[in-house]
Amino acid sequence: MNLLKFYRNGLKNPNTRWAFILFTFLYLLSPIDLIFDFIPFFGQIDDIALIFVFITEMFKILVLRKPKKERKKSFVDVAYKSKS
Repeated sequence: MNLLKFYRNGLKNPNTRWAFILFTFLYLLSPIDLIFDFIPFFGQIDDIALIFVFITEMFKILVLRKPKKERKKSFVDVAYKSKS
């Protein structure tokens, strides 16, 4: 779980965000994976997990970036507030 926390913190930090986005796309396009893609089903698990974490974190960043006055209260606000 430390790797997941490191990845999420890297995406949240504005100084390192673009590097993490670049490395995410390079990893997805690269033939080198944690689990090789030629293994049916299991080869795609790490790619799918990375895509899922990337999309959820970027969604949180984009939604929570707006000032609270300009956005309606949403599920993301409630879920983010309960974790803090």
